[in-house]
Amino acid sequence: MEPSDVGLIDIEIKTAYRAGTTSVYTVSGDRSSNLYQLDLNTGLASLVGNLGVSKDFEALAFSPSGVLYALEDSNFGLYTVNTFSGAATLVGSTGLSGADNPGMTFDDDGRLWLVGGNSTAKL
Repeated sequence: MEPSDVGLIDIEIKTAYRAGTTSVYTVSGDRSSNLYQLDLNTGLASLVGNLGVSKDFEALAFSPSGVLYALEDSNFGLYTVNTFSGAATLVGSTGLSGADNPGMTFDDDGRLWLVGGNSTAKL
């Protein structure tokens, strides 16, 4: 078999690990309106709830205080997500523009870093 014969599957997995737990949270698919919790011990996923917004969320990250944040890539809005109901609440604009496959993380000081394309922002 030649390398060109091998089919590759492109899967976007938008997940955030909650420190000190066995839980990973994810949104599925483009413009998904649902939040799922995955149990790392069993591999089982359970629906948490509807986000209440139709956006393409590209990145998820937990703050040091345990708040789940989500970044969408149409207007690069930042949302908080309730891990009990799934409801997303707009925090505001991040200032990113034209970011390709944006991502985000919190540093040890609790600052949120956003990256994508040629843009970087610290909130």
